[in-house]
Amino acid sequence: MSTAPIPVTVITGLLGAGKTTVLRHLLAQRPAQARWAVIVNDFGAVGIDAALLDAGGDGLAVREIAGGCVCCAAALSLRTALPRLLREWRPQRLLIEPSGLGHPAGVIDLLREPLLAPHLALRATLAVLDPRRLDDPRLPASSLFREQLEVADVLVGSHADRVTAAERAAFHALAAALDPPKLAVLETAHGVLDGAWLDCDPAPRAAAAAAVVAAAATVAVGGVPSLLPGALCRESRDGGHVARGWLFPPAQVFDARRLRALFGRVGQPGPLAPLLRAKGVFNVGWGWLAFNGGPTGHHVDSTAWRRDSRVEFIAAAAAATDWGAIEDALGACLAPAGGTPPQ
Repeated sequence: MSTAPIPVTVITGLLGAGKTTVLRHLLAQRPAQARWAVIVNDFGAVGIDAALLDAGGDGLAVREIAGGCVCCAAALSLRTALPRLLREWRPQRLLIEPSGLGHPAGVIDLLREPLLAPHLALRATLAVLDPRRLDDPRLPASSLFREQLEVADVLVGSHADRVTAAERAAFHALAAALDPPKLAVLETAHGVLDGAWLDCDPAPRAAAAAAVVAAAATVAVGGVPSLLPGALCRESRDGGHVARGWLFPPAQVFDARRLRALFGRVGQPGPLAPLLRAKGVFNVGWGWLAFNGGPTGHHVDSTAWRRDSRVEFIAAAAAATDWGAIEDALGACLAPAGGTPPQ
């Protein structure tokens, strides 16, 4: 395998959303002499997508995994094919298009496995969505659709030349309601997309995006020193409330049991008593969980979010909030290095 980490972009979306067309236009922007590789995944036993991609001369290798989505039925095939592709082809960039029936969070988890992670630099995940399908009554109940929205760092609305004003408005309203927010919400006609998005690193852009969002909604925002390993802490204020949040690298693992106990203490006697709201998404080793809590209780759900672990606590500005004690309580939820905490 190459010694320098290879940039990897995952392009996801439902069947027919237009992701293969976007992929083709991104491949057309490959610099001369650059060595790229593509893994495409068709759900059927007879793959079609690879045949639709221009071979692009000697600088492009296309590998097809058919007969199931790469996150479940064909996961073993991907786990076997990917190291071989990296070793034999030594690409300078890798693009992966899971099946429209696939759950992309599983692909991202595989790319972060210890044997692969040192060789790969995961870039922003792109999710392609056709705004004309948002009135389909089946979408709100689709766990696959929700997962593709959650896992995306960048949301791309396709067929921009064909959507109506109402469909475009619905697309942007959906994107604006997503929490945590996306790094960008884009539109494309005929699959045209700026190739610069292939180099979008979600980690630093996520921190910058969080600052921009906070600054737009508050009168004060700024970094706060944190003693937690690898954490970025930010605080924002408006007239009556203060919010403090922490961002962690995606590899940082938390203990799910301790997190449940932490969120259960929001608004209860102790350091978390002044808190009005707490919400966060965390890598807990065996998966990712979303927590939402307040004085009246809390709940926990699975999530396809994979960009980073993050949490935000909100309190009244007039309250005597001991943020140091809250950070200590959060730090107690970190899992020991090298171990996977129990469920």
